[in-house]
Amino acid sequence: MKLTHRAPEGTLESKTAVELPQSEFYREHQRAFSDAVGLPVTVHAPGTFQLAEDAEGIPDFCRTMARGSRVCSTCCDEHRRLQDPSGETTRTMKCFAGMSSTAIPIRVAKRPAAYLHTGHVFLTEADEARQQRIERLLARRNGETGTEPRRRARVISEGQYQSRIKVLEVFAQRLGEEAETVASRSTFPAVAEAMALIDARFDQHWSLEKLASHCHISPNYLSEMFRKTTGATFTDYLARVRVDNALAALRDPHRRISEIAFAMGFRSLSQFNRVFKQITGQSPRAVRLQSLR
Repeated sequence: MKLTHRAPEGTLESKTAVELPQSEFYREHQRAFSDAVGLPVTVHAPGTFQLAEDAEGIPDFCRTMARGSRVCSTCCDEHRRLQDPSGETTRTMKCFAGMSSTAIPIRVAKRPAAYLHTGHVFLTEADEARQQRIERLLARRNGETGTEPRRRARVISEGQYQSRIKVLEVFAQRLGEEAETVASRSTFPAVAEAMALIDARFDQHWSLEKLASHCHISPNYLSEMFRKTTGATFTDYLARVRVDNALAALRDPHRRISEIAFAMGFRSLSQFNRVFKQITGQSPRAVRLQSLR
């Protein structure tokens, strides 16, 4: 993952946008979320956007136009303007070629510290004239660079696209929470220990009392410090960790959803379905179908 970065060194934006994509947490979860939604996912500092040569899942048209084209320079400017400076809103745009892309803010300390970018898809079939224009531009650029096309832009419905964006909004929220947590763990080592236990043994039937006992502190103190450190309750954090791991497990078509539910530590399939939909906005079955398309 490569980044173009303009934020001053040492700022919240620079630390999140540069350090977070290199973290073990990001590497473990990025592919699971990207595979679950079937869309390319890249991360960029505020006010920046540039397609890396090794970015996965990007259509050839976008990748080819990125090689020194003035058109791409205009496109990158549009992607930068796509980022909501307030960090409050997920924004979607349609480029000159008719492809839709989205910028999702990653908020840290209530500010936008980075943005997930995704899309590069047609939400409806491109009309013939537009498709011919794209093919001519691509052929011209390929002739200049000697490259051969490998990946065409996907076509999905508006509803399918918005469902995928909701899943990626969960990922952006988790990235923001993780960035805040990393900064706070040294202040509250007991919370760091509690989170490490949950991350490693999320399949166990944890209670606040049981977790506090493992960390040798009182349940009330752990609850208070957990919320201050992560911005979430112990129960919410546990649920999100389980759903994150479930997203990866759902990519395996040979595993039954009920099997995954119990493997993640949920007590029933109905509880799993309810919590999963609360967090992702979709059912486990819907996410599985998306990942298999």
